[in-house]
Amino acid sequence: MWPSPLGLVAIAAIAGAMIAGILTIGGPGAGRERKLDVARANALAKVEALLRCPKQSSLPKILPIDVSYAKLRLHCASHVRILPEDLLDPVSGDPIEYRRISDMVYHLCADLSDPGGWHLRRWPKINPATGCLEGSLKDPVGSPITR
Repeated sequence: MWPSPLGLVAIAAIAGAMIAGILTIGGPGAGRERKLDVARANALAKVEALLRCPKQSSLPKILPIDVSYAKLRLHCASHVRILPEDLLDPVSGDPIEYRRISDMVYHLCADLSDPGGWHLRRWPKINPATGCLEGSLKDPVGSPITR
C-alpha cells in the first residue's frame, strides 16, 4: 500500500530538510574539522594567557624572543603553571607558531582548516585571513583585533 499524497509530501519535506542541513553545515568530516579548529584555537588562547603572565599584578613590559617552556617560565618569573605540552598544537603535536612582531605585539598561529568560520567567533583576535591570534601586551585579554 502506497502512502497518501500528503504523506509523500511530508517525506519529501523531511528529506529536503536533511539534505539542506548537510549542505549548510557540512557532513561528519566538516564537523570533525571544526572540532579540531576549536581545539587549536583553545591552545592559542592558552599560550596567549601564558604570555600575559596571569598571576602577576602587572603585565610584562616586553615579550620573550621565543616561546619555549623554559623561556615562558623565566618570562613570568615562574608565577605561571605551565606544562611543556601547553606549547604544542593539540592535533599535530607540533610547536605552536609564535611570531614576535615587536616588543609588545605577537602573533600565535595554527593550521586552522577554516580560520574565518563561524565556529571560531568566540576568539575575535584570530585573524580570519591568516589563522593567527594577533595580540599585544597593551590589549585587554580577549579584545578583538583592529584593522
